[in-house]
Amino acid sequence: MVKQRNSKNGFMFKLKSILLNNKYSEILQINLDKNGFIINDLDKFKNQVLKENYRHTNFNSFRRSLNLYGFSSKKCKKRKILYINPNFNINSEELPRIQIRPVEIQDFKSELIRDYNILLVIRESQKKIMQQVQQLVEAQNILHLKIQRQYLAYLKERIFQRIRFRKLERFCFCFYFNIQDQKYKKIIERSLVIVAKTLSQSSESQMILDAYNLKQQHESYQQQFSMFLDRHLLSNGNSKALSNSPGEFDLNQSFSALSNYFEF
Repeated sequence: MVKQRNSKNGFMFKLKSILLNNKYSEILQINLDKNGFIINDLDKFKNQVLKENYRHTNFNSFRRSLNLYGFSSKKCKKRKILYINPNFNINSEELPRIQIRPVEIQDFKSELIRDYNILLVIRESQKKIMQQVQQLVEAQNILHLKIQRQYLAYLKERIFQRIRFRKLERFCFCFYFNIQDQKYKKIIERSLVIVAKTLSQSSESQMILDAYNLKQQHESYQQQFSMFLDRHLLSNGNSKALSNSPGEFDLNQSFSALSNYFEF
């Protein structure tokens, strides 16, 4: 079964006029059955007939047009080519129309089905890619939140370290200037002199006794020094005034105030 499409048959009108033109009788001729033609000289047909009658001079294009109108080719002797069409008659007014064979229709349907299946595969691939992209976006958001929390914690720790450093710096500064006080300077120098004399003059038993006495004096000096720290540095303006008597001074309370000052 052959389906036909309406056509103005411009190609076939031109072909029929060429076949009936005696000018090209040596180049091509009508076959004996009147249902086709023979090209005797292919080179002259390409260079002369096609050039003078058709807009496109490509022989392959001319051959494809013949196939559309139902012509089939057969090679003859001496490089001649025979084109025949059972529906063509040079003496008939009715010319062949463009034909579509069932095989071509089936091939076209097969191509459509194949292309449709390819599109389905591409669509599934796109869905998988979109899911992967969504997972990556979610993972990136989670990572961003973690980094943000860590950065805020780092900044907070840096601020606290800076505050502690400032307090330590202020304490060292005050301690440096207050230690220049002649009273405490003399106490330290006196302790060094006593230790030196004891080591140079006492016997071993006497040295033990003197060392004990020196320890007692050292504890007294330590209480006085701690009282100085608590009065000038550790009270921070909030503690009550302490007694001037060393016996009433609490050393543990002084170091506790020192630890609170630095917020250890």
